[in-house]
Amino acid sequence: MSLGPDGAPEDEGRPLTATRRRFGGAVLKRAVRFAVCLGLAATVPLASSGVASAAPKGGHGAHGAPSGKTSPPGHASPPGQARRHAFAGTVSSASGESFVLLTAKGATLTVDVSPSTTYREPRVGRGTKPEVMVGDKVRVVGTEPTPGTLVATLVLVPAVRAVGTVASVGKGSFVLTLTAGTLTVDVSSATVFREPTVRSASFADVLAGEKVAVTGAQAGTGTIDATRVMVRLAVRAGRVASLTTGGFTLTTAKGVTITVNVSSSTKFKGPKGTSPTVSVGDQVRVIGTAGGPDTLNAVSVMVNASAGHGNHR
Repeated sequence: MSLGPDGAPEDEGRPLTATRRRFGGAVLKRAVRFAVCLGLAATVPLASSGVASAAPKGGHGAHGAPSGKTSPPGHASPPGQARRHAFAGTVSSASGESFVLLTAKGATLTVDVSPSTTYREPRVGRGTKPEVMVGDKVRVVGTEPTPGTLVATLVLVPAVRAVGTVASVGKGSFVLTLTAGTLTVDVSSATVFREPTVRSASFADVLAGEKVAVTGAQAGTGTIDATRVMVRLAVRAGRVASLTTGGFTLTTAKGVTITVNVSSSTKFKGPKGTSPTVSVGDQVRVIGTAGGPDTLNAVSVMVNASAGHGNHR
């Protein structure tokens, strides 16, 4: 090892100052890279923190609904947004663009409608405004700006279904006697009629005394526009009182005389599946359609026993 001019040792003829220069440059470059890395690492948590804090404002956060959507059902409505209410009742009065609804609890509600109100009723096109009449039973949905007033978004006029006995038949309508009160049934060319054993039933087949089921749209107090009329079968039982040209008469246990009309399509059934003839004194059970007051058009006749059998009840 030799000494340099300043008395410091030399390494194989290369001055140490040159080595220090190279070493010093590498240290500087490493220091710069290290500082850059530290700077990047320091900025990452800040960016992540900024994204996390902004997420609930614009996207699906852990709390609340997405921006621009209403809260799920059962939650309180957002501030400034009116809640929707639903009511059901009977229309007690109607005038212009509003009507008064009488609820089952006896409360009254003024319902205001507008061109944007949606209406739904049988036989009426969706969105078309039907005629809401006094006596109609309806269901309304809307907002309640003040107690006792509803701005309707939906008015639903449900179909009517009833079963009763035909009391009288008029021109284009008939009166149905129900358990409580009466119902006037209006028919049209669009009304569908059905009756057992009748291939093409029509309004002409609806007779007083028949039991029928009707479906239709409400048309005011005690009136419906029928979409479907189904004549139901009736059952009568009693003892054969007399034989007639077209059938026989029977007397019920309550002493009512029923005229029974039979035809080639009437089916007779006896004990053990036999096909007997009907005799005076026979106990019979008749199923058929009403042909008028105390008249039955027989579909089937069940003969339980004849007078000769000695088994009358």
